Amino acid sequence: MVEVGDGFHAQSKFQEQVVSRRKDEFESRKKERDERVAQLKQKRSQERLLRRKMEYYRRQEEIRIVKLREEEAARKKQGLYIIDC
Repeated sequence: MVEVGDGFHAQSKFQEQVVSRRKDEFESRKKERDERVAQLKQKRSQERLLRRKMEYYRRQEEIRIVKLREEEAARKKQGLYIIDC
C-alpha cells in the first residue's frame, strides 16, 4: 500500500533536485560572467598602459626633435652649420 506521505516526499525530492540544478546553473553562469568581466578589465588595463607608453615615447621624440632643431639653429647662428650633401 502506498502512503500519501510517499508522494509528498517524492515531490519534495524532485523540487530539491530542480532547485539544486538551477542553483548549479546559476553559479556556473555567474562564474563564466565573472571570468569574462575579469578578462575585459585586464584587456582594458593593458590597452591603457599601451596608450600611456605610446604617448610617453611620442612626447620624448617630440622633445628630442625640438632639442635637435634648437642645436641646429644655435650652430647656424654661430656659423658652425655644415651642409650635408
